[in-house]
Amino acid sequence: MPGSVQRPAHRSAVLPAGLARYAADTFAAHTAIRSVRPSRWPQLTYAQLGGVTDDVARGLLALDVASGDRVAILAETRPEWTVCDLAIGAIGAISVPVYPTNSPEECRWVLSDSESSVLICEDAGQVAKVEPLLPELPRLRHIVVLDGEAPGAITLDALLERGGATSTDQVIDREARVRSGDLSTIIYTSGTTGPPKGCLICNGHWQATLDGLDAGLPVRAGESIFLYLPLAHAFARVVQLVAVSRGATLHFFGGDIRNVATDLAEVRPDYLPSAPLLFEKVHTRVRSLLSQAPEADRAAFARAVTVGGKVRTARERGEPVAPEIEAEFAEADERWLSMVRGVFGGRLKEALTGSAPIAPDILEFFHACGVPVNEGYGMTESAAVLTLNSPADRRFGTVGRPLPGVEIRIAEDGEILARGANVFSGYHRARRRPPRSSPTAGCTPATSATSTPTATFASPAGKRT
Repeated sequence: MPGSVQRPAHRSAVLPAGLARYAADTFAAHTAIRSVRPSRWPQLTYAQLGGVTDDVARGLLALDVASGDRVAILAETRPEWTVCDLAIGAIGAISVPVYPTNSPEECRWVLSDSESSVLICEDAGQVAKVEPLLPELPRLRHIVVLDGEAPGAITLDALLERGGATSTDQVIDREARVRSGDLSTIIYTSGTTGPPKGCLICNGHWQATLDGLDAGLPVRAGESIFLYLPLAHAFARVVQLVAVSRGATLHFFGGDIRNVATDLAEVRPDYLPSAPLLFEKVHTRVRSLLSQAPEADRAAFARAVTVGGKVRTARERGEPVAPEIEAEFAEADERWLSMVRGVFGGRLKEALTGSAPIAPDILEFFHACGVPVNEGYGMTESAAVLTLNSPADRRFGTVGRPLPGVEIRIAEDGEILARGANVFSGYHRARRRPPRSSPTAGCTPATSATSTPTATFASPAGKRT
């Protein structure tokens, strides 16, 4: 590849603009993407991911997408979403995720408020949802459709063909111009009143969250992360960035939320980010099956969970376990607890959960079965994460400790006060200025203790930080 522009050599210099190129250079032969659902790119190595990201980026340049332009994505969680998101960042544009379940009016608001100039739609159905809104969206110049064709839309094939006349050097040049303080994405989050508000998340905000997760989320190159959560949500977006920045495999679900359990058994991932509902459903299902089992089996399973919890906790703390308890645990684990692990594929090292409270007894149950679920807390306004339980420091019934670099204080009325380099700079087109402690020019994240951006968040019910 032409080398007229020097590539940054460290993650902090390239995220997220040059993330695909960094990963291609660093993890070339590792698998970047696999997908249960049919996809244009059902499996890619990191070298291939870098190539197709460049291809899409060149296509966007052929549409005259300038640095700072807004490019919206209206699609389900799938490989094309990730490739397009990385391509948007590579040319210094700003991605605007739109929930595929949004109503036409909700789509109109996000596209209009963000002033998006390009919209990437999943299929003809999503294009048809947006088409009647075009008279109200004068800034929207192009619609790209990922699957098939749609009237008035550019197909993905046509986009890639247009990009064929554009040099990769132009993409590399755009990457080199992106700075930490530049806006990366506008993520719309609903408030208690009024229409959704666009959170201004910059490159540096994402980087601060990733730096904070280095110790608490020990994902390594070659390990796999199962992804079914909507990429329009900040939680899934940061999982995506973690995977690519560390050379892990993003394994996409089959597209039907009702079949997630079947997908998990097939994929057998190492890591699973999920909303609490999945764990609650599995827990309820196990209890339902046990209620129909003989009394002796119910008693044996209960004993297995008790022993499993004690042994796994002792091991994490480095405490000795009596040989007879170890022997009992080994038998119970193989006979009973392994069945619970099998629901998640049998290889799960860690699961993450957030967005809603989860009962401590459910967390304790899965921990005893060898499925550690680490609960965390964050907001879109904090680039997804503020606090997280970790394998080395886990306390059920809490949302963990603040990430390194994040400060948390609980106000007298219970409101959570948070400060850190990952805290956003404000809302898009907000009528009032951000707090004095938050930068007002661009999105450059402050780093000093006295000037780091601050935000206040409602306390999650029943949680202790």
